Amino acid sequence: MKKIILFLVSISILFSTCTVFAETMYTDLTPDDDCYKHVKRLTDFGFISGYEDGTYKPERYVTRAETAKLMCVALNEQGGKGNLEFTDVPDEHWAYDFICSLAAKRLIEGYDDGTFRPDDTITYSEFLKILVSTIGYGD
Repeated sequence: MKKIILFLVSISILFSTCTVFAETMYTDLTPDDDCYKHVKRLTDFGFISGYEDGTYKPERYVTRAETAKLMCVALNEQGGKGNLEFTDVPDEHWAYDFICSLAAKRLIEGYDDGTFRPDDTITYSEFLKILVSTIGYGD
């Protein structure tokens, strides 16, 4: 069941005209926005939660760190401390636990230079690789 929900959420994200991370009432999102009903549904299910300032930022792209959080929430993973090998993700990074949890399960990977680049925009191919790994398929 988790895999089906994860798949449906992922497809919704991929084909949405807006990016992810929102909350029920957002100062920069109205019911007239194209993505409003999708954002509301994902928020109601608890998959997304918005930014601390109460915004949704519909024009902003999703980062690799935000994707790690989304995947942990979708998989009902709490995130966990561990030893991350990525040189650019300090213990204090807000998504450290999420990245650590998914890296331990080998659902996400870094780059050849030892970095994860948490604040970079995630590409479709990176997201699809995470999705495919999450539902149990290899390369």
